[in-house]
Amino acid sequence: MLLSPKTNGRLERMRFNPRSRLTSRSRGDHLTGRGGNSTEFSDYRDYSPGDDMRFIDWNIFSRLQKPYLKLFHLEEEMNVLVIIDGSASMKFGGKFEFAQKLASAFTTIGLYSNEKVSIYGINDENAGIPSHLGPASGRFNAQKFNRFINDVDNSGNITLESGVEKVLKKHSGRGMAIIISDFLTSGDIEKSFNLLFSKGLAPYALQVLSPEELNPELSGDARFVDCETKVTLDITAAGQLTEIYLEYLSNLQQNISDWARNRNGLYAECSSEQDIDSFLFDTLVRRGWIK
Repeated sequence: MLLSPKTNGRLERMRFNPRSRLTSRSRGDHLTGRGGNSTEFSDYRDYSPGDDMRFIDWNIFSRLQKPYLKLFHLEEEMNVLVIIDGSASMKFGGKFEFAQKLASAFTTIGLYSNEKVSIYGINDENAGIPSHLGPASGRFNAQKFNRFINDVDNSGNITLESGVEKVLKKHSGRGMAIIISDFLTSGDIEKSFNLLFSKGLAPYALQVLSPEELNPELSGDARFVDCETKVTLDITAAGQLTEIYLEYLSNLQQNISDWARNRNGLYAECSSEQDIDSFLFDTLVRRGWIK
């Protein structure tokens, strides 16, 4: 089991808190700004030929001698797309195991609140469509999603940009896309967010880093090996490199946050050694991800 029964019990009562109304036309639990046929009144508009005459307000017509149509909120479903990064860099420092817990938490929230949930594990550059499950809704699918998350491979060399492109060849539906990754990629992160947003998906970026990546301790000479490309880099004066790296990381995190917010999404970062309950029920609630 990825999460404790106590944690799952709390998640079952949580709901997503999207910044915008990106929903699909199928019936669901989210109110949109368009007219529909629920029982909650929204507004009036002028009658146009072809409109359903059942929604004409005849009381107003009797007073003004002009037909007005009653509009109602339309309840629609929101797609929740979870993308878990299965590239080789996620093996380091327990990042992938923490990402699996987060993926389980988000799919549980979505399924129990009757959203339309899909999950993709991106890892294989040569795969036409990444391994995936869904779309599905309803609590009875929770175990199936957890089994899928347990089996996601994390030994690939795919870039985030390429992975998102492959996901969007299969996925359809508007809503929110939760990307769980270290975002340490050679791909174009901003382009990935643009692709998602153009398909009606607000990007919610969750960056998982190991304690060593958040606060590296280096000294003397060192050799770095890229776990995905196998490219090596020999350096001296590692202490100075640490300062450069931390500045780069800070700029990267600010950019990811800006790119997500500018497309109606959000950004959050966490350590792979962080307490999962504290992160879910404190950090993400305070930052407006869930409620």
